[in-house]
Amino acid sequence: MAALRWVLRNPNVDCAIPSMTDHDQLEQNLQAMAAPFGPADQKLLALRLERIQHSYCRMCGSCEGQCSQGLPVADILRYLMYAESYGQFPLGREHYQQLPDWAQAVRCSQCRACTVQCPQGIPVAARLSRAQELFA
Repeated sequence: MAALRWVLRNPNVDCAIPSMTDHDQLEQNLQAMAAPFGPADQKLLALRLERIQHSYCRMCGSCEGQCSQGLPVADILRYLMYAESYGQFPLGREHYQQLPDWAQAVRCSQCRACTVQCPQGIPVAARLSRAQELFA
């Protein structure tokens, strides 16, 4: 709810499309919109960022074309985020399984060293390996 309140207070955001898979989430989203963003929200988001900063892909695009195997790194990290952060494992797996067969066959553990260098410090090889183990 804190994240939704943060987005709603941002004047650069015209529309928010939060996930709602059941009535409880709808109710939570309505409650989030009814309350202002406050210090408790700021603290909660700061703690969350601290916890996820080394695994959360910011989709900056810096990794495009870096993988020596040709993997769409940001896409795969997004699929992993669906499963791990949003609790939407089927959605993550569905997208992963839509990758071409050659991409699904790649295993980062078979590379000597990862050629992808994330400017945010995300351990790309470890995160991609996690996705490969989880979805393959």
